Amino acid sequence: DSVSDSVSDSVSDSVSGSIPKSAHGLDARIHEASDNLIPLSPEERDKFKFMTCQTFISQWKAFLNEASVCLQALESNPDDVEAAKRLGTLVIHSAYEFRNTFLLAPHTLRCIMCVQMETGEGKQEEEKGKKEEKIASPEFWKAVARKVGFTPDQEAGLLCLYGLYDKAMKKLLDERRQLQQDLEQGMQIALDGNKRLQQRELHPECATLRRLSKNLQRELNLHEMMRGYLYGRMLTLLQYSKVAVHSYPYFPDATALVCALADLKKEQQG
Repeated sequence: DSVSDSVSDSVSDSVSGSIPKSAHGLDARIHEASDNLIPLSPEERDKFKFMTCQTFISQWKAFLNEASVCLQALESNPDDVEAAKRLGTLVIHSAYEFRNTFLLAPHTLRCIMCVQMETGEGKQEEEKGKKEEKIASPEFWKAVARKVGFTPDQEAGLLCLYGLYDKAMKKLLDERRQLQQDLEQGMQIALDGNKRLQQRELHPECATLRRLSKNLQRELNLHEMMRGYLYGRMLTLLQYSKVAVHSYPYFPDATALVCALADLKKEQQG
């Protein structure tokens, strides 16, 4: 479609990162520019609460279409005040939509994170009885991270966040492996007819499943922490627009971006 073509054409090396970060207020952090928004009305709350994946993606594409035009204008002329003002307005509104959808319809956002927006395919597609992954590669996110223009202070903060995330994830995965073993043992007991008839209490695998559910919820909380820190406290208006445009046809993945930055730093250090 025309929006997809326009966005795809705009996400190019020509919009690379040479726009001054101080261009007409675009160096303001998103939370500094948008914290004074008016509280949601009941109608607005309902709009976000019942936001569908399709509606959000349609609005996101419209934002990308306009934002990419502004970025290209600023690339050609960093003193283009109108383009800078328009981009700032677009980003503040987009961040407002993103934040409230995340808060009131997290299930919708999780759906969006799994969609390739150009084709509409989900994270996993069934093809001839075989599941095929449709997610962006680490190299894709490294390319995005290179174009954001993180400052040294931002990099230090995000690398610190990555260290906390990495440590927490290793602990969660170790626990998950043990839970998987416990679940397999519990299932063997449950499938043993004699033992099952003799057991009068809750089967052990039920308790294991509850622990597994908590483990998965903690992982989800980690991803939300990464998202909240990157978008809520780190990115400037200009950086937000670059992350959004260069991530297309995927929705920006905060965890993937932070991990990509960590990988780039490891590569630089040899």
